[in-house]
Amino acid sequence: MKKIILLTLLFGFIYVPVIYCQTLYSLAPTWSNDDENALIAEYNYDSTSETLTLVNDTYAEIFGTIHSIAQNPVDGQVYIIAADGFFGAGTERVLHTYDIVNNIVGPQIGVISGVPMGGGGEGAQRLAFGSDGTLYASYRVPGGDSKIYIIDTITAEKTLLMPRTTIGGANGLAYDYDNDRLIISGENGTVSFYEIDITDGSTNLIFETDDYCTAQAMDYLGNGNLIVSGTYSCGDIYTVDLNTSTTNNLTFGDDGVTNNIWSLMLDTGSTSTPPPPVGPTLDYTFCSEEMP
Repeated sequence: MKKIILLTLLFGFIYVPVIYCQTLYSLAPTWSNDDENALIAEYNYDSTSETLTLVNDTYAEIFGTIHSIAQNPVDGQVYIIAADGFFGAGTERVLHTYDIVNNIVGPQIGVISGVPMGGGGEGAQRLAFGSDGTLYASYRVPGGDSKIYIIDTITAEKTLLMPRTTIGGANGLAYDYDNDRLIISGENGTVSFYEIDITDGSTNLIFETDDYCTAQAMDYLGNGNLIVSGTYSCGDIYTVDLNTSTTNNLTFGDDGVTNNIWSLMLDTGSTSTPPPPVGPTLDYTFCSEEMP
């Protein structure tokens, strides 16, 4: 996470407000690229100006089909859902740790699902971490319905949280740290956003929109806002304000990398509490690569 320092002279004192830029990673699956690697791209998101800047369109590549990427806010560990053997769709979906700095996939933790199509079973789709490090996963089940499980990051054992619910396919998943709730998206002609009670798995529709194809990739920005992208060649990256039921397009059909993003992950530093204003120290660190 980077910051901008701006100086304002007020009553003889130098007040230094801090504006945070959040590092965002996008994950595109194997079949949307020209090779057999899942592609991770890096962006900077400036919440003040609501602008998104592509930093590196090939930040990392992982061989095989990778379905989701998420970071534990407690210890910073990144996890992925991969197809078994990293070849094609596979027959099982497996939980791994992932070193995003050095692009190293850790050993298999365990199988967390089969595949939702072909075999007709449940398929793990997206990961999201709670503020206490609890790992949640959305699942697609036959018929386009959805479930949510809690996944043990040591054993990969599953505990059902949200039973089978008809909210549509193409599920995205994010955790609202301000209200300690899960947000899940569904697609069934329109894109819908639901809140999930983490104590009993009950659901409540927040709102629906037909502005975009899907919201299959999501992460939580704070203050009731999500950053979202989709699939089906709908490459927009956009924000969603859950408080006002509104959206804001950041890329207008061109995210600079691919039109099929399966997962978005904000660096865990973006969820830390900003430090208090400091004294007259000049620290020129900017969101973009260019000095103002």
